[in-house]
Amino acid sequence: MSPQDRAEAAAGEDDTLPLVSRATLAVDPFADPYAYATCPPGATMHGVVTHRGETGALMLVGGTFVRANGATWNPLPAADLAAVLAAARPGRRGGARPGSGPKPADGAVGVRRVNIMLDPISDATARALGDGDRSVGIRRALAKLSHDPSK
Repeated sequence: MSPQDRAEAAAGEDDTLPLVSRATLAVDPFADPYAYATCPPGATMHGVVTHRGETGALMLVGGTFVRANGATWNPLPAADLAAVLAAARPGRRGGARPGSGPKPADGAVGVRRVNIMLDPISDATARALGDGDRSVGIRRALAKLSHDPSK
């Protein structure tokens, strides 16, 4: 069944189908593109696309998305395709997401990434103080300095 047929069959049914369409363009990012074409070196497959009634593999070649059907490649309209792909992957539009990224080993909150330069002895000391974690060691050393009653 083509992505266009699935869109028509899904009308009024469960909205969880991965198929998304816009005007004359329908994309199913989870369908098997290898049923329509083989992936040449340097290209990447992104699902199955139907454009103007013709179905094929959705392939990214040299920065351009094409509909590939056998040895025939047809470029796709970039604006429509961008909107369709964004809708096909809700919540995954790139950029930072709250709570993503590495977490501090010691559970520290409100931390931010900074770059520092250390000589080998300072680096070894920081790692020793932090039980192998340089950042934890630096935070522990700074905490001791800020709580030092002699200052």
